[in-house]
Amino acid sequence: MVEITSEAYLRPEEPIANLDQTEEKQRRTHIVDIRFIKKLVSDPLTIDSLKTQSGITDKYLVDSFQGSSIPLNQGSFEELVRLANADDEIDAQLDKDLKNKSDKEIAKKYRNPNPRMVKRVSRKWERGNEGEEVKKLAGRKCQISEAMGLTPYSFQKKNGDNYCEAHHVVPVSSGKDGTLHPSNVICVSADRHRQLHYGNAKVVNIRDDEFEFLIDGKTVIVPKLIKGEKENSLNIRVK
Repeated sequence: MVEITSEAYLRPEEPIANLDQTEEKQRRTHIVDIRFIKKLVSDPLTIDSLKTQSGITDKYLVDSFQGSSIPLNQGSFEELVRLANADDEIDAQLDKDLKNKSDKEIAKKYRNPNPRMVKRVSRKWERGNEGEEVKKLAGRKCQISEAMGLTPYSFQKKNGDNYCEAHHVVPVSSGKDGTLHPSNVICVSADRHRQLHYGNAKVVNIRDDEFEFLIDGKTVIVPKLIKGEKENSLNIRVK
């Protein structure tokens, strides 16, 4: 089981060794990027079994369809992932990528993730070393609340640390270079984190040393705790 993560594009000019195609045919062949989910050879999901699952609604599965790739609806795809018990494999691969790949490589590989994968990537990164670095630099204070002159601390955890979360200002799902760099991250409380995602809040401007938000109609300026390198620059003007 794999997930297609790109539009079709022409194969690069360099021929692939040991591929049973002429170089001319290779140059005329369109390919797509894929993300591995899980091998199902030893424990396949049959069409007959899928038809009995209420979460499987896609016509290509319900009515049966054979092809090299199938454009499944999001709900059915996520149900397939659940039925295949693929969460452990996905998390293991993500952990490996976050450990061994550069920010640019990760952004490229996960540039068109489904909503569920976006949450996985963000959650794994935010709870990792880079996210923790930003939290420490912020003194585990909510930068949004502090900038608004409000109490910046959340509740205390059992170890005595104030609870806080890391937030990607430019979403990882945007596919922009630099989204996984620490310079794109601020420290916030849990309720502010939800507000930034679902409330009356938006990014207005991103400069070298600060973020500018518009929250409930008020301008909020938050300093960058880690400056971005030139190749990770995310300076933008949002209209």
